[in-house]
Amino acid sequence: MLIVNRTLLALVGLLAIVAAGCSSSPGTPVLGPSQQPDTDIDREVGQVDRIAYVSPNGNLFTVDRDGGDLAQLTGGLQAENAMPSLGSQGSVQAQPARVNEYYTWPTWSADGTKLAASRVVIQDERTEITVQVMDARTGRSETVFENSQPGLVAEGAPHYIYWAPTGDALSFLSSTPEGLSLFVWDGAAPGDDATVIASGGPLYYQWSKDGGAMALHIGLEIIWAKPPEGDASRQSFQSSGNFRVPTISPDGSSLAYVDQGEGGNGLYIAPTSDLTQARRIIDVGSPAAFMWSPDGTQIAVADQSVSGAPVYDRLMLVPVDGSPVTTLSSGRSSDDVWAFFWSPAG
Repeated sequence: MLIVNRTLLALVGLLAIVAAGCSSSPGTPVLGPSQQPDTDIDREVGQVDRIAYVSPNGNLFTVDRDGGDLAQLTGGLQAENAMPSLGSQGSVQAQPARVNEYYTWPTWSADGTKLAASRVVIQDERTEITVQVMDARTGRSETVFENSQPGLVAEGAPHYIYWAPTGDALSFLSSTPEGLSLFVWDGAAPGDDATVIASGGPLYYQWSKDGGAMALHIGLEIIWAKPPEGDASRQSFQSSGNFRVPTISPDGSSLAYVDQGEGGNGLYIAPTSDLTQARRIIDVGSPAAFMWSPDGTQIAVADQSVSGAPVYDRLMLVPVDGSPVTTLSSGRSSDDVWAFFWSPAG
């Protein structure tokens, strides 16, 4: 948890960046006519193959992957004052922003119709931090959460925002008086408040592919929550394994995690219908990170032979049916593993 003074310093620092972005300089590039934001309020932009980004002055834009059809979703008044050359080239598709306001970490919904982002407004007496959900076509936004205290969940991140893989549910981590807290907002019920799912730290989680469940790792506790809201349907147990995120199989039937046993750290798989029926499939180093293949037949596992090293030094493919393990990289060399990710086809 970050203390308030440090948080405010970070926010003030970010505001300084925003202010710098609003002032012109000889080195500031000027948008050509074809790059000017489209601001026709009555026009709805498409939702396919678009990229969302935050400009240096803290405003939110979307653009086609070829750089065309640039649309500005926030900051009308600020943008017009900062870029008067826009003229009749466009207006903005959103409410005006103030110079002490900026957005960060935009995240697309699964269907591409909505964007969620953190908004920070720095005022004389307080800093307002909210989660905004906006229509990606029109820029119309809704405040779905407001922090009760200024705070960050990580450096430069007011929230960690994570849409469900399907449906309209939005999850996010926020700093609260109770500590780090996980919330879920139901986009199918606009106007409803976000629901607190869990609090504590460290806190890691993953949505199931169908958006109907979550796997959480809070401190030493591993939780299977289906549905995420409510305690009645939850299963949980304690794990002393050195890892972060438990992972859910693509079909939602199994949960992988690391636990400490008599023989050291091991990777376990448990049916989500009964987490007490877990089986150990391989010994792993400490710490370990792992991810199911898209077809659910194997798990990519990275671990360390020397605890505390800055990177992983082994990467393996582990079949869940007990077949022989394939080692892709091993040893402290130029082959050290910094990161890994499955292709969509596996």
